[in-house]
Formats: sequence, C-alpha cells, structure tokens
Amino acid sequence: MTDHVTDSLVLATLKDLISIESVNPQFGGSGEAAVADYIEQFFSAYHPVVERQEVFPARENLICFFPGRNPGKTLLFEAHMDTVSIPSDARSTTVGVVEGSRLYGRGACDTKGSLAAMICAIKAILDETGELPVNVYFIGAVDEEYRAKGVYDLIKKPIKADGAVIGEPTSLDVVIAHKGVYRFHLVTKGKSVQSSKPHQGINAIYKMIDVIQIIRGRLQDSYKGKGHPLTGDPTVSVGIIQGGKEVNTVPNLCSIDVDRRVVPGETRCDVEKEFNDIIMLLKEQDPQFDAVIENPFFDPPLNTSEHSRIVQTMKGICKEVIGKERVVGVPYGSDASKIATIGIPSIVFGPGDISNAHSAQEYVEIEELMQAQQIYRTLIEQFDCGH
Repeated sequence: MTDHVTDSLVLATLKDLISIESVNPQFGGSGEAAVADYIEQFFSAYHPVVERQEVFPARENLICFFPGRNPGKTLLFEAHMDTVSIPSDARSTTVGVVEGSRLYGRGACDTKGSLAAMICAIKAILDETGELPVNVYFIGAVDEEYRAKGVYDLIKKPIKADGAVIGEPTSLDVVIAHKGVYRFHLVTKGKSVQSSKPHQGINAIYKMIDVIQIIRGRLQDSYKGKGHPLTGDPTVSVGIIQGGKEVNTVPNLCSIDVDRRVVPGETRCDVEKEFNDIIMLLKEQDPQFDAVIENPFFDPPLNTSEHSRIVQTMKGICKEVIGKERVVGVPYGSDASKIATIGIPSIVFGPGDISNAHSAQEYVEIEELMQAQQIYRTLIEQFDCGH
C-alpha cells in the first residue's frame, strides 16, 4: 500500500518530469534525451541492467531490466517520454502547478503521470524489500506522439514478458482493445492549361472531388455495424486537402491526407484494398482519372483477451484499490498494439482523462496519480500469484 512518503515522491517526480521539456522534435521540441537521463539517474542506486537503444541520433529508448526473485515471471511497463508542443497561451507548461486536486503541466496527463507512477512503484518495492518479486522491464520510449518509431524499433529486440502495461491516460480503466490507423497521402493527377480554356486540360481538383464523394458517402456508410463491441465502428476522415497554384491555371495536382481508423479484426490488406478499389473504380468510369497513394502508414489495433493473466490480475487489483474494475475499449491508439504483436498480452492503463491530452489545460487528478502508483505496485507484488 502507498503511504504519505510515496505519495509525496510520485508528485515530486511528476513535477520533475514536467519540468523537462521533451516535445517531439517533429513538433519543434528538444526530444526525449533529458527524460531518459532523469529516469536512469532515478534508478541508479538499484543497479538495473540498462540499455540505450538508438532510434534517432540523440534520441534513444531507455530499457531498464530488474531481475526478480521468480525469474519465471516477467512484467513489462512502458511509457513514452515525448509530448506534443506547448501553445504560447497554454496553462499547461513545463512548470507543474498544483491547483486544488489537480496538477497542471505539459505531459501531466499524456503521459508523464503514468511514467512517474510506474517508476515510483518500482522504487517503493525496492526500497522496502531490496528486490522485486518478478522480473520487471521499465521502458521509456521515444516518438510515440509522431509515428511511434521508438516502439517499432523496440519490438525488434528479443524481449519476452508474460504481460505488459502501457501507460496512457485511461481514467484508471483497463483498456484491452483500441483502434489502429491507416494514414496515407492520395494524389490525383491532371493537366495544366490556361484557365480560359479549361476543356483542354484535366482538373486534378475535380478528380479529387470524385474520390472524396466516394469516401464520404459509399465508403463511410459501409462501416456501419462492422465494428468491434469495445471500440465501435471504423471511421474515415479527410484531414488535409491541397491543390492548385494560381486561380488562372487548371491544376495538374491535388492531394488529400486520409485518416482511416482500423478496428480489431481488420488487417492492413483489408483497408488498403478499400482505397485501391476506389482508384480502380474511378479509372474504369473515367479514362482520364489518374491517382496514386503515397507514404502509407499502418498502425495495428489492440485486441487483448479479457481472460489473459494481465487483465484478470488488473481487474482484481483495481476492484481492491479503487472499487471498480472497468474493462473497456477506446478509439485512440497506443504503443500497446505494437508490443502485443510480439506475443506479449498488453493493456493500456494510467491516470488522467484522454480528453485533457494535448490540451492547453492539460492536468492530472492527484488522487488518480496516487492510485495508479499503488495499482502498479500491487500488480508487481501479485503477478507471481496464481490466477
């Protein structure tokens, strides 16, 4: 169980982490290196096996391994170290501020709150008993907020575990299913001419309108009732459109960026075929239609069995600590789905409300932070027990 000393430590640790600017460089920030240094120093007295895995220059996954009394059981805790950018008018900055029951600061919710609770849970057991009951990995990953290259590189390593907890704001619900995503850039091609004679050219914007009409109508309608019971139906959204250079020129190129949310049970081949079929259909209907898909990115969905050891253990602990054991699905993605692909049953769990993630008012409820630390600790202590 937690005490006032541990409670104070996790709050102070989160304030320390918030004070380290770790905005993903894709969003103009410094990256995760200083957070990795902080975590390594935090654990230095306990002498874990530490590995730095380079993902980008000066941006490394931090892998800490703590051998346990029972080497036959292994838990993996993972939290990403990067954050999104900080608006100039943000209330949540790199200065953690306690107001009432909340701690405000960039990353307080997504996901330095989970990170602080995880490392403090490990430290509390080591301080009390000198060793952990089971093997434990703690992994600080880079780049989750952009394209998750950190976890994609991580799963290339021969890491084995009996269960994994990925820290994200879930309001202390146990997330066992979430959507994945297929994103891509679609370009329609035309022929530029002077706009006084548009019939002599091919307007790429008009060709793109045909694509968007099919996506918005036929494709979107086809998803109804084809979802997963915990995540809902698939969705599709056109987020960016660009085309044309001058108003007096028929545009020869138009592009859109598409976000297709993938539900458990769907594969990359399934969703790629949807959009390739649209291109083929329009080519059959219009000999002048020409389009290509570029820069595709697929992130798999998560679908962990509720009967798995990690889920059943967490349900019991949550009921004991906070009086609820909600097992849910969510529409957003996480590193959990990638870790699950290497055969490790994975859940998403952490303090904070996802609606606060990335917001200018980002915060975490301090009570949830304390409860998360206690739940993570109890999981380590109970994972060796039979279920």
